[in-house]
Amino acid sequence: MRWREALAALGLAGLTAGVGCGGGTKTVTQVRTQASGQPLTKAQYISQADAICQQYQGTRAELNKEFQQVGGALTNPQAHQAADLLRKAVEELKPEVQAIQALPRPTADAAVLGNLMELQGAALTNVSNLADAFDSLDGREIRTLSAQLEKNGAEARGIAQGYGFKVCGRG
Repeated sequence: MRWREALAALGLAGLTAGVGCGGGTKTVTQVRTQASGQPLTKAQYISQADAICQQYQGTRAELNKEFQQVGGALTNPQAHQAADLLRKAVEELKPEVQAIQALPRPTADAAVLGNLMELQGAALTNVSNLADAFDSLDGREIRTLSAQLEKNGAEARGIAQGYGFKVCGRG
């Protein structure tokens, strides 16, 4: 088995359950300040969530670059390196997920956005578990978790794109 195939299945967008990022300039601090208080309108929610996704583009691009440099076949040293990178990715992208989850959701869209937030949280947990599977060289668990991440990521991207996000969900 090639470990990069497993990583490609989650394509880092899976780290945030398919709420992918693009480039941009707003900071999480600006968005959090704007987000306090009453539920946002759908347009405000999309704008603020997209701004958060934009902020993490550099982090995501750097992590993708590091993954590409690890190598091919699932060997012991490369598997441990992949596990370390997965843990690093979770820690570096967790604030993105938390910032999006902290936004006040439009009341009418609470159910659909709640589903999206559940997928985001599950993705972080599954990527952490995937790191453990790489450390233990458990090919079966790597395949299982990668398939789950791919499935959930596709579902989350579909929700995000259907909801109207311009940046989030475009992995």
